[in-house]
Amino acid sequence: MNSLERFLAAASFSPADRIPSAPQVYGLAAVMAGVTIYQYIHCGKVMADCQWAAQQTLGYDALFVYGGNAVEAEALGCSLAYPSHYYPHIVKPVLESWQDWGKLKPVPNCQAGIFSVLQQACGILRQRAEDNIPVIGIVTGPVTLAGQILGIEKLLFTLADEPEGFLRLLKRTTEASLQFARLLLRAGAHIIMLNDPSASPNLIPKNMYAEMVLPFQQAILQELRSLKPFLLWLQIVGYTWGILPGMAQAGADLLTVDYQVDLAEARTLAPAAALAGNLKPLSFVMDGPEFIAQEIGALCKKMGHDPGKNGWILSSGCEIPPESRVENIRMLVEKPAGEKPNKPI
Repeated sequence: MNSLERFLAAASFSPADRIPSAPQVYGLAAVMAGVTIYQYIHCGKVMADCQWAAQQTLGYDALFVYGGNAVEAEALGCSLAYPSHYYPHIVKPVLESWQDWGKLKPVPNCQAGIFSVLQQACGILRQRAEDNIPVIGIVTGPVTLAGQILGIEKLLFTLADEPEGFLRLLKRTTEASLQFARLLLRAGAHIIMLNDPSASPNLIPKNMYAEMVLPFQQAILQELRSLKPFLLWLQIVGYTWGILPGMAQAGADLLTVDYQVDLAEARTLAPAAALAGNLKPLSFVMDGPEFIAQEIGALCKKMGHDPGKNGWILSSGCEIPPESRVENIRMLVEKPAGEKPNKPI
C-alpha cells in the first residue's frame, strides 16, 4: 500500500499493511534542510523541497503545507512580525472591536502574499506525490482566526458580554476559512486540516462549543465536502474530552486527539470517527527514542494492532516542534512496523 491508501484505509476502518504514521512535521522540515523558517514560508519551492526531503528521509505517510497560523490573519489585514527562526506572529490585530468587521480585507481569490506560498507548495507537492502520499493543506479555523484579527482576550470578552457579536464575527471568519481551504484544494491538496486550537475547552467553555462553535465548523466542512477532497481533518488541541462527541458531528473524516485526552477514552466518545494522535509534541524535544517507542507501544496496546481496522493514524497531538530530535520521528515508522498484528491482514 502507499501512504494515501493507508490514510484512506484508516478513515474507513479498513485493513492496511501497517499503521499509518503522520507526525505533524512542519517547520522541522526546514530545520532538517538547513534553511530558516523565514526562508521556508517565503518560497513555495523551498517549502515543498523541505517537506519532500523530510518525508523521503524518514518514511512517514504525509506531506504538510503550513506557514503558521497567522498567515490567513495577515491576508485579512493584521500586521505581522517575521522572526528568522520561527513562524510569524501578529503584532497588531486588524480590529479594535467586533463591530469593526467591515475593516477586514476581502479574502483573496487568487495568489496573494504569504498565502500564495502555501498554494505553490501544494501544487509542487501534488505533482511530485501524485496520489501516493497525501498532501495536507492546513487552514486556520474560525475561532482561532477570530481571536487573531480581534485579539484573543477581546474575543473572550465578546463571547461573555456580547454573544451576538461573537457569532457575527465567526460568520465572517467562517467565510474566510472556507475560502482559504478552497484555494488549497484547487492548488492540489488531497486533504484539508481545519486547525482551530482556540476552539479548545482550554479557552472556550465546553458548554458553548456545540451551540456557538460547532455550527460554523460544520458549515465549512460541509461545503468542502462538495469539492470532493480525499479526506477532511478537524484538529482542536488541549483537553477536548468534553467536546469530542460534538467534534465527531462536525463532518470531518479524521479527528485529532491531543495528549491530554486518553486515546482509548476518545474512541468511546467518538466511536465512528477515525482518530489521529496522540503523542505529546514536547516529548520529541525533551525525550529520547526509547521513550517515544514506549509511548507508541502503549498506544498500540490501547488501539489494537490491526492496521487500518482500528481507525487510527499514529500522530502527534499537534505540530512537532522545529527543535525536535530527528531520531524520535523515525520511531513513528519503525516502532509500529515492528508491532505484530492480532490477526493476519
